[in-house]
Amino acid sequence: MADQTTTTTEAALEIVPNAEQRDILAVSGLTDRQQALARYMALNGLSVEAAAKLAGMDARQAAASAANPRIAQAVSLLIGASMVGEGAALAWATMRKLMVAADVPHQVRFSAARWTLESAGHGVAAEALRQKQARDMIGSITNKPLSEMSVEELESMIRGEE
Repeated sequence: MADQTTTTTEAALEIVPNAEQRDILAVSGLTDRQQALARYMALNGLSVEAAAKLAGMDARQAAASAANPRIAQAVSLLIGASMVGEGAALAWATMRKLMVAADVPHQVRFSAARWTLESAGHGVAAEALRQKQARDMIGSITNKPLSEMSVEELESMIRGEE
């Protein structure tokens, strides 16, 4: 993520791919122009036509590229790598800012905190799922609620006996 930089050129604001994204392009089997097209589409969010123009392609080449499954796959992989890497870091940074900024309304701070806890597996839904899984596991072992089990049955279950 540290080597992803943004540079301004006369043609466009180009995002320079990071190491993982360069690796994706290197093994894509695409020409240099096709790699540039995929890069402009995935990292800059440009349409095929706009990306093709910046990649030095004419209209015919742009149309052929739009139908090329290898370019579509490269774009998809580049977007995925961006989302998992810097996208996730930016999303977390945004949520953190919302939770700690004093000028953010309390309702927004609460929502950000709740989302963070839910995403980390500490929310109400996650706890309900854990409880259901525990009930299912116990039920599959005994077919009897814990409240109806004797001390001997509970001890046997804890020891892992049937």
